[in-house]
Amino acid sequence: MLSAPALARSSPVPVLTHSVVVVRISGRVSVEVRGGQRFLNLTAPRSVPVGSTIDTTRGVVELVTADISPGKRQRGLFYGGAFVVSQDASGLATLRLTSGRRAGALCGRGGKARAASGRSVLRLLHGTAHGRFRTRGRYAAATVRGTRWTTIDSCNGTTIDDRAGSVATQANNGQLSFALRTGQEVVYRCALHGQRPVSRQYCIAVLLTARTLIVGGRHVRVFRFSTGVITRSSEATAQLCVRGPRTSACTTYPLQPVGAGLRDAVASCLPTQGPGSYLLSWKVRGVALGAPLTFRAPIGEPFAPCYTWLGQPLTGSQTTPLSADSKTVNPYPLPTIAHAFEIRIFLRPSGESGDQLLTGVVYADSGGKPGALVGTTEQLTFSSSDSVGWYDLTFARHRTAQNPSGLLILRPGRYWIGVLAGPGRGVAAVAYDVVRSFQASNANLYATGPANPFGPVTVGNDQLSMYLQYYAPPF
Repeated sequence: MLSAPALARSSPVPVLTHSVVVVRISGRVSVEVRGGQRFLNLTAPRSVPVGSTIDTTRGVVELVTADISPGKRQRGLFYGGAFVVSQDASGLATLRLTSGRRAGALCGRGGKARAASGRSVLRLLHGTAHGRFRTRGRYAAATVRGTRWTTIDSCNGTTIDDRAGSVATQANNGQLSFALRTGQEVVYRCALHGQRPVSRQYCIAVLLTARTLIVGGRHVRVFRFSTGVITRSSEATAQLCVRGPRTSACTTYPLQPVGAGLRDAVASCLPTQGPGSYLLSWKVRGVALGAPLTFRAPIGEPFAPCYTWLGQPLTGSQTTPLSADSKTVNPYPLPTIAHAFEIRIFLRPSGESGDQLLTGVVYADSGGKPGALVGTTEQLTFSSSDSVGWYDLTFARHRTAQNPSGLLILRPGRYWIGVLAGPGRGVAAVAYDVVRSFQASNANLYATGPANPFGPVTVGNDQLSMYLQYYAPPF
């Protein structure tokens, strides 16, 4: 029976940011109160101070926390491991995984996986919760409101597995993130001190998606992996290297600035070498950022290239109306050949009524300025009644014997990506951030189409929330 003075003996009530209530549901649950020296078995509901450790390795506990609304409670069931609980003023309760097995003994030198699987479990925690809860592993955290999920620290990294509902995951440095749906899992690994001399800090991740679709009345299994890297580095490119059951391949991707000296790259791919084990590495100037992440594909897929983007996929902190009959572009370096299929842009109604026509444009670089027109998208009509969000400007396909896909083919080089706005008094407003001398614009009648070449340039400081999506080699 709990006898520590720090444990409340009256009817337990959680207090926001100060204490939580723990209730044993089944099995053996033990608690070490903050500042205590030993674990004590939990036999009755108790209030414990935040900073206490709860061990559910052999049992199930209900965790009850205070909500920011007076009298309201948040509840979750947790089992399978030990955790330290805390809570902030927003009501978010954080459960940090603790104890478990030592990485050095199980995984080898430096905590790296000895085997290709790299899945030896160091510690884990299962959760089913309603309210604001977050589990935090060695490299990443999962935040939920009402769902069922598992967080695992292993030799391979921190894995978050979404069993039901939706889960927001992110690396512990807060910079790399993936949103999960039911049936998805993601693995993160980070190094706060980076990989000298090419990186001062990095996180890498791989998101695994397995789904069953109904195609022509048949159930078809689909598997895809997406991977990302974020690094504190001055390099402009990184290489994604994947070793599958049959062969290895490396592809160069742009490392795009995301602020605070950080750059990132993301790709989404199919396991084209069939079912089996895959090893995935991100490299900068040929130097691998840590040991490979590993995963197993349950099925293979027909040949298909990975897809990624070039531009700014983050929503800017400011918005500005798109001036009527004008075009605006931003420059980005493309490290490999690309098969482009759309431009995405973040729009919101400006407050002006009516409609405005928009067309995406791509210009080649000419001496540091936009030059020849190389591609335009199909037209989008944006209405003052449309919602806030990302909109797709799709390239029309022109299939030929030399280009059977019909997609816009871009060779390696520097490109200016942007939008031509039609009349409409600035009905559409685009999100942007301020980046000095990063914008080129000019007047251009929409009815005549985008000028070729670009024409006179007015330099500005707007980096539009806009990016080009493309397929990367090998094709």
